[in-house]
Amino acid sequence: MAAATLTLLVLTLTGQAVALRSDKPFVTSEDSAQLELRVLDEAGRPLSDARVSLSVNAGSVTEPAPAQDGTFHATYRPPSQQGPLVALFHATVKRGASSSGAWLALPVHGPYSLRLQAPPRSRVQVSIGAASYGPVVTAASGEAVVPVRLPPGVTSAQVTISERSRKSRTQSVPLPAPRFPRVQLVAMETPLQGRPVRLQGFVVDDSGNPAVALPPLAVSAERGTLGPIEAKEGGVFEVPFTASTASAAPVNISASPLDEADRSSTLQVEPRPAPPGTPTGPAPPAAVASPEQHLRPPSPGSPWQPTLGAFLFGHSNTARANGAGLQLEGALRLATLPVEALVQFELRGNTAESVTLEDDRPNPVTKTFTLGGGALRLGARWSHPVLSRGLLFADASAGVLSMQGNLELTSQEGTVTEKLRSTGPDVTVGAGFAWRLGPGRVAGQVQWSYAPGTQQVSGNLGGLSVGVGYQLTLAGKPIP
Repeated sequence: MAAATLTLLVLTLTGQAVALRSDKPFVTSEDSAQLELRVLDEAGRPLSDARVSLSVNAGSVTEPAPAQDGTFHATYRPPSQQGPLVALFHATVKRGASSSGAWLALPVHGPYSLRLQAPPRSRVQVSIGAASYGPVVTAASGEAVVPVRLPPGVTSAQVTISERSRKSRTQSVPLPAPRFPRVQLVAMETPLQGRPVRLQGFVVDDSGNPAVALPPLAVSAERGTLGPIEAKEGGVFEVPFTASTASAAPVNISASPLDEADRSSTLQVEPRPAPPGTPTGPAPPAAVASPEQHLRPPSPGSPWQPTLGAFLFGHSNTARANGAGLQLEGALRLATLPVEALVQFELRGNTAESVTLEDDRPNPVTKTFTLGGGALRLGARWSHPVLSRGLLFADASAGVLSMQGNLELTSQEGTVTEKLRSTGPDVTVGAGFAWRLGPGRVAGQVQWSYAPGTQQVSGNLGGLSVGVGYQLTLAGKPIP
């Protein structure tokens, strides 16, 4: 089964890993998707005797059926509704006393009737992403209704209007704002009256990608108390809930981004009486005042998270300033966006480069030069989590590179030494991969820069660099 790259959560504390995948990157409301659930033990062997279950926030999913290769398969069918949504799946795997879980986000492209105004009898064609719809001929009233499929996260459509006079124009038309829930809650264990249990949630952005930085959330319960939120990896969070001892009636627990109360999702739990002699836990301190809390997650999902990094790198360029260097950087995440403001300070130097001039003459001249200096740049970095601990990132920056050194001209008559100096612009682009380790991330990066030499130096002092380093996250755990 070809797996869509959507989301994968692996819990290793239980000695088993869970992978949940879809055979499609998205589905339409008239389509279906095949889901594959794979459970592996510590040695990487499939566990076919595990008890598995699947739940979804919208549409229906069949019971997982075991296959001969040790995997489990299920079929998902989206609901019949107008507009886009994101189906949020949760897989629960139990084997003996061990329990694991995984989340999956699957975008659903929903039908929508796009109403447009154009000159009468015009031909109207609509493009949304890579999909094209129409052409449709407008009525005498100038209205055209174009049936389209809306993917989540797309905010506008390109509309081409061809009039009877052969005039044609293309314009951007806004699409309706998304209204589907982008948070899903599940109970990790059966709630008991007066005893704290874990609720786990999953947050995606409007396109269906796991939230890079967890947004502020509003979580409320009809009865009982809620504790402080704890951010996990890949858009996942946990909240402790303690059911009231006064009633065993079902309790509705709602969750949504703080400013999106109309897009909330609701989990209904049915607390059971605690067995005689079972100790009851105290209410969490953060939730004793009210069953309704505005819970702002700590890092790694906190906004404005700072990061410090250091990279050792080797570089090569057309000015023969080849050598090694050190790059120090500081980054600050911009609110809850997957973007960081970036400051880079770079020290670099080259080994001595020698070139023999006029070597076919009786008195050849050897030119030897060295260059060293530093750069200061400002820029931005985009990042996206992959797997359970990985992070893909790309950055761009611009600033000033200043280098200086000595030029020696050696011949039979002696040696002449001159000073070299170059100060000019420095523009860089780069990309890399990081893996969470300890309080930060181990990272590798490929970077290319353009820094034209000035004064006595010619050629590009930038060029290609390859580096490895460590990014230390301050004020919390690293993302992802």
